[in-house]
Amino acid sequence: MPVHGRHMHSSGAFVDTLHKFSTTLANRKATGLHFGLGLHFIGCFFYQVAPGLMLLFDRNPSPSRRWEGVGP
Repeated sequence: MPVHGRHMHSSGAFVDTLHKFSTTLANRKATGLHFGLGLHFIGCFFYQVAPGLMLLFDRNPSPSRRWEGVGP
């Protein structure tokens, strides 16, 4: 099963866990494939959007955070 979008984001623990979970689901049953892929893409989406949301709520954004590697 090809790994979709893995090269698009730095591999965070959240994405790795989500991907393993979705891959496990996909291997369990055919219906899990759609659910797993959906979870994976939703995870990628949130992983790319979350930094922006975090910066909105963060009153003291520090440049040392790893937000630079996020995005296509």
